[in-house]
Amino acid sequence: MFLLFFLAILFSGLILIAGIIMSISGLAADKPKMRNAGFITFGGGFLTLIVSIYFAVTGVVNKVKETVVEPFGDMIDSVKAHEGDYSEGSLLNDNRAYLLHDTCSNQWIKYIKEESSKKNPAVPNSFYTYFGSQGFSRMPLIYPYAIHCWDSKDQGTLVDESKVTDIETAPGGEENMIFNVSAVNYDANLVLMRISSLQQETNRELYTYTLYEVKGKTSKDYKSEAELFAAAKKAGYKGEKILISLWDYDGMF
Repeated sequence: MFLLFFLAILFSGLILIAGIIMSISGLAADKPKMRNAGFITFGGGFLTLIVSIYFAVTGVVNKVKETVVEPFGDMIDSVKAHEGDYSEGSLLNDNRAYLLHDTCSNQWIKYIKEESSKKNPAVPNSFYTYFGSQGFSRMPLIYPYAIHCWDSKDQGTLVDESKVTDIETAPGGEENMIFNVSAVNYDANLVLMRISSLQQETNRELYTYTLYEVKGKTSKDYKSEAELFAAAKKAGYKGEKILISLWDYDGMF
């Protein structure tokens, strides 16, 4: 399309120049017919040039509007449309308040609430509903423990939040207990974890398996998942016999 506009403008310019030449030649040679033909040619070329420029400019403006202005406007409208549903804080904070609704049927959160209330009846609601913010993910276990992740849920840290007043509005006082956790399961007394570390020589993940005893805040490592569950069973573990990746665990809420 733009090639046609260019050719039209070029052709109009040539006609315009031809008209000027014919008019000057006719005047110089005192040839009225050539002069008049030159004036007509000049007028036709000038009119054609103006029309070609008009349509070329209109075409460019419409193209810019179609490809740039309208998509940008749609993006702005989309953002404005969501402003009523999301505050600035909610765009950054992952607060799953629906987990505390009476109609909530999530079995994990029911179990966590039941066991946590036995340990502390005054557990703040944010312990159950706050799952992090931009660049930070948090997943509750049984109070006062949670898993904290930064940038990715591939690995996280077992954290004691017993000294935290409100994890969402007044963080601070957390105690890091076990690092590089990549999979987890638990009951009220024990936390079972897979610990991942990168072997620099082979660039492969190495795994150890850790049993954390809540009451004494002690841990012991095992070489295999089978050894971990055998030790957990001996210690009275009543949870599920499977380790859940942090990605999958977060998805259960």
